[in-house]
Order: sequence, then structure tokens, then C-alpha cells
Amino acid sequence: MKKYKTGDGFFFQWVMGNGILLVGIVVALIEGRVPFEPYAVLGGLSWATGNLTVVPIIQLIGLAQGLLIWGAVNMVVGWASGR
Repeated sequence: MKKYKTGDGFFFQWVMGNGILLVGIVVALIEGRVPFEPYAVLGGLSWATGNLTVVPIIQLIGLAQGLLIWGAVNMVVGWASGR
């Protein structure tokens, strides 16, 4: 990814969000009536914000260091929310 011009990551986020939306629509049609979960919206918002930062982070520090930091933050937040 460092070799190619990727822009700022908004297109990446838009395509990923559309893919997730289409899968959600298919699952909702198969399952029938799916209830609205407001906490899921907050989780999706934070997840989308994190995905938006993927392209600039990989361009700046690389994939290995980016995954290392992501994993460390994921473990600390998981521990803190469980605590």
C-alpha cells in the first residue's frame, strides 16, 4: 500500500461501509425483522472512525507497527471495559 497513491482513506472507508451495509441488508432480509440497537450504532461509529485512520497510519508507520499499536490498544481497551 505504501507504493500506491491511496489518498486520505475516505474512499476506502466508503467502499468498506457500503459492503458492510449490503451484507447487513441481506442478513436482515433473510432473518426477518431485526431490532434496532442504539449501542451498536455507537460501536459502529467508533469502528468506522478507526477504519478511516487505517490508510494514513499505514502510510506513516507501516503495516507491522500499525498492527502492533492496534493490538496493544485493543487489549488495553478490552481489559479496561471488562474491568
